[in-house]
Amino acid sequence: MQKIDNGEPFDYYDFLEVLKVTVKGKRPRIPANVPAEWREPPGFPNYLLHSVTRELWRQAYEITLPNGSVRRYPAKVQKPHNGSFSVSVGGVKSSRGVQALWEATFPEHKRRKSTGGARLDHEDFGRNLPGTWDGTAEWISGGGVGVTTRP
Repeated sequence: MQKIDNGEPFDYYDFLEVLKVTVKGKRPRIPANVPAEWREPPGFPNYLLHSVTRELWRQAYEITLPNGSVRRYPAKVQKPHNGSFSVSVGGVKSSRGVQALWEATFPEHKRRKSTGGARLDHEDFGRNLPGTWDGTAEWISGGGVGVTTRP
């Protein structure tokens, strides 16, 4: 960090050390308006997902063995590996991404994707609307925008 702050030359490995320090402990941003609650993910009975911490718990269950004895399994937290949970339903194991499972369980808090920039409709040209520039129509008609086609 001192080399970068002082304007001294630094190499690739110095940069990696800075990145390691900067990124360490960083967690995904959790929306502030999400209330803390537990819900069952759709299609995965016997599991509970927390809305804020995104913790997934398998609920306690019992299985009757062929000899008649009952085997009890306690509730257990499922840890994600490479960003996805390993879950099983009816003896079939599958993997679901943490974000995808959270969005399916809490659809009202799903992240909206950005369109990536300002949007100008044809009726907006020349109007003085908040968030638009004055003189947009003049800029377009005056040659500020052009279309080039390739042969």
